[in-house]
Amino acid sequence: MNVYKSVRLELLILIICQAIGNVQNKESISIKGGSLHGQDIVIKPYNQSESKTKCHDGLISGIDTIVMKASVIYWNSNHEYARNVQMFITKDNTTLKHYSVDLKKHCNKGNNSNEGCFCKSVQKEVYTVTCRIYASTKLSEAELHGVLYTYNKSKIRSSPEKLPKVYDISKIKIIVNDEYIQNKNSCSFLMDIQKPSIFFCCLNAPWPCETFIYSKGIRIAQKKHCVTYTSNETPESKYTLGYKVCNIEKTSESFICSVSNAYSARFCLAQRILILALSIVFPGMYL
Repeated sequence: MNVYKSVRLELLILIICQAIGNVQNKESISIKGGSLHGQDIVIKPYNQSESKTKCHDGLISGIDTIVMKASVIYWNSNHEYARNVQMFITKDNTTLKHYSVDLKKHCNKGNNSNEGCFCKSVQKEVYTVTCRIYASTKLSEAELHGVLYTYNKSKIRSSPEKLPKVYDISKIKIIVNDEYIQNKNSCSFLMDIQKPSIFFCCLNAPWPCETFIYSKGIRIAQKKHCVTYTSNETPESKYTLGYKVCNIEKTSESFICSVSNAYSARFCLAQRILILALSIVFPGMYL
């Protein structure tokens, strides 16, 4: 009986030692790990509602500000504390911007309206890091990631998060009746006399890009991105076309387009070809 009790006691001691070993292993993993047991840095996806211009999709270069947020947690049983967070914006393996946030010195200092990152302490060793970045096309769809450094010089790296697309509205493409308008000061397009219609689009623009068509100072058509107007009458010689990006007045533009009848244009081209042919056959006739 004593031998049996001795064996049971040895088994019990062995089980207790294994349990203690497992706890110690877990603690060592949490110290080294990146997202185990209260250690993590997570970049939150971009929230379009943070757009200064209130665009529904995409941002405007030179006007908008990109706002990105990160959640930082660092709890450690060995009284090791988080020190700072480094935020990196990269594109094609190149670092475009870099920000540093000292979690002990820079937290709870009020919201910073300038470009950069600041932090707010939610509770002990729990932080929210907010970065405000002036929108530019070079940052369009770049990636943001963060690195959390601790006082024992260990570091935890977040997964990257993509920035929103940023547009240069000076490079919006204007299409009128399938023709790309390169110079708004000399805009002209063809309209078929059999079916007089105008199809007008603004491309490479954030959403929404509102398009308008005016005739004799009266708005006759309006739609987002692309608008079509069909007339039952003989088309005018000129129309005013306009667009506005994200409903911002200073992003609006209008220009006048001259209209040519497609049939007349084809007739004039045929006439020019005929005159050229006759001038070859009868030199000097059309000089």
